[in-house]
Amino acid sequence: MESKTRNLDQITSLIGKYLLTGWVLTDKVCETPTCEIPLLRSKDSSVWFCVFCNELEKSRVTSPPPQLEIEQQQISTDMEINENDIQDILTKAASQLISKYLLMGWALIDEICHNDKCFDVLEIKDICDTIKSCAQALESVMSLERKM
Repeated sequence: MESKTRNLDQITSLIGKYLLTGWVLTDKVCETPTCEIPLLRSKDSSVWFCVFCNELEKSRVTSPPPQLEIEQQQISTDMEINENDIQDILTKAASQLISKYLLMGWALIDEICHNDKCFDVLEIKDICDTIKSCAQALESVMSLERKM
C-alpha cells in the first residue's frame, strides 16, 4: 500500500510539473494493463506519453523529454538563485495540488468537457454559475441600498 501511495505522489508531482511547463493532460488513459494514468501530450500533439510508464517505470528516469528540458533551462537562466529556490518550492507545491485534483476528476479547463465520463464538470460549472448569480444579485441589492 505504501508503495502505491508513493507512486501516486510521484505521478501527481510529475503531471503537475509537465502541466506547469505547457504540456496538456488528455482524457485518454494509458493502454498498459492496470496503469490507467491519463496521458500527457505536447502543445503541438506530436508527443503523447504516460508519466508512470515513461518516467517512473523505465529505470526511474529523472530527466524530462528534450522539449521540457530546454524550456526549464531557459526559465532557470532568467532567474536569480534565490528566486529559483522560491520558485521551485512554489512550483512543487502547486504541481502536487493541481495533479491531485486532476487525478480526482477535477478539470483545468475554461469550458465544459465533452467526455461523457466527466459528469462532475457540469456540477462544478453549475456551482460557479450560481455563485456568479448570487454575487450579481448581492451587488444589485447593495447598489439599491446606496441609492436610498
